[in-house]
Amino acid sequence: LKRPWCAGEVTIAYLTHKRAIPVQTASFVPPTDDFVVASHILEYIVQSDFALSDYGIGEEALSEAFQWILHSNNLFRVNVRTNVTRRLRLVGIVEDCTGSVSKEWRQSLEAKPGDTMADVVLEMASGHVVVAADPTDDEACAGA
Repeated sequence: LKRPWCAGEVTIAYLTHKRAIPVQTASFVPPTDDFVVASHILEYIVQSDFALSDYGIGEEALSEAFQWILHSNNLFRVNVRTNVTRRLRLVGIVEDCTGSVSKEWRQSLEAKPGDTMADVVLEMASGHVVVAADPTDDEACAGA
C-alpha cells in the first residue's frame, strides 16, 4: 500500500465500487490508524515523481479507501502461503481467490534448472484474473 500506484488502484477500486480481494504477504505491515487519516495519508505513501492528485485522487479518497481495504468485514482476504516456492505462492493466491487451478498450470510455474525468468504472467479465462509478479519479490505483484 505504500507504493503510489498500489494506493491509487485501491482508491479507484473503492470509488468505483469494484469487488476486491486483499492479498497480504508475510512482510506486510499495515499503516497505523494515525497514518490512515486524510491529513497524514500522504506521509505513509512513498514519494514518487508523480502525484496521485494529478489523477484526481485526493487525500480524503485515499483515507476512505485505506479504511475500506484494511478494515472492511465484507472483503474476502487471502494470506500468501509461505511454505511453498515463490512461484507456487502465486498459484496459492489464485487457488484461494478462484477455488481451483489446473494441474498443468501449476506445473508450468514450478522452477526448472537454469530458469531465470524474472516475470510470471498468469492468464485465466476472460472475466477472471491476471496476476503479474516478480517471483523474487513478495510484494511486486499486481492483479486485474
